[in-house]
Amino acid sequence: MKLIDITKAFQNVRKDTEDINENDCLNAIQKLKLSNYKDIPSIPLNKVKELFVQLLGDGFHLDDTKFKEVQDFLSNCTLKKMVDERLLAKVLRYLLRKDSTKKVALLIVDVQNDFISGSLALKHSPACEDGVDVVPVINQMVQMKFHFFVYTMDWHPQDHISFITNVSRYDLHPTSKVPLAKDAKTFDLVTFAGDGDPFDQVLWPAHCIQGTEGAELHPELTEIKGDNSMRLLKGIDPKVDSYSAFWDNNHTHQTKLFSELIDRDITDIVVCGLATDICVKFTAIDGQKHGFNTTVVLDACRGVAHDGIEIARCEQQACGIRIIDSSEVSSLLA
Repeated sequence: MKLIDITKAFQNVRKDTEDINENDCLNAIQKLKLSNYKDIPSIPLNKVKELFVQLLGDGFHLDDTKFKEVQDFLSNCTLKKMVDERLLAKVLRYLLRKDSTKKVALLIVDVQNDFISGSLALKHSPACEDGVDVVPVINQMVQMKFHFFVYTMDWHPQDHISFITNVSRYDLHPTSKVPLAKDAKTFDLVTFAGDGDPFDQVLWPAHCIQGTEGAELHPELTEIKGDNSMRLLKGIDPKVDSYSAFWDNNHTHQTKLFSELIDRDITDIVVCGLATDICVKFTAIDGQKHGFNTTVVLDACRGVAHDGIEIARCEQQACGIRIIDSSEVSSLLA
């Protein structure tokens, strides 16, 4: 469900003209003691309705189906579907705002030295695509009138679980296709035992280590500075990888990206960068799941493997993500 669709549904039935602020939303959540429920799906539907009556008064009507859609959407916004009062207050303020003007963010994914000329340079991967090719395309796009710019960066500690050099540091699960750490090779898919459920992990060369030149943005990439821009560091936890800019791979940690976009009333995101079939793919899919109108600019991306690039394209289109050429970006901002 799209964020903008929920907002317009409430706009169509509201009779008041005042904006509702975040504190109003937080007070309503706390008054109804929603944090007493184990998670958002367990909140009775009548409580969800009561929440909106608290905020909007009782002079509006939405059917139960729409309230259930809103509850399901809120469930997917928070870690483990828990009642995160602060985040829910932010989301409710966003959904109930009066001004739903289109605002577009540009997400520039992992255009870092190691993926271009360093230890994990894409030009040496099976697709032989050169990551540096995205730089001039992205530099043209950042001159356009986006409302917000996000530069994501892998920012791994030395002992990160994705590094082939660290495979012996972490316990492999008995179901792993490579059962012994000594037999593991770069690019193998292994299964780690983890702290809870086992999970799969591709073993990469050490890359984008915190504080190193390889982790820095490419020097020719134009970085917008100021209040309308941010760097988002991901993959910081040594025990789990983070392909998406919204979540780590095991959904045990949520980054601040969703909250930042909500705070700025962003309705649409445009995703580009490296790599097409990994971090760009997972970031775009999560953005779509979170209700943003999501677009991928294909000629501003480069990937690892041709089959992976094609799979990414199919998966993205299947969930409603638009895939375009950079020549079409300006029309999104009109």
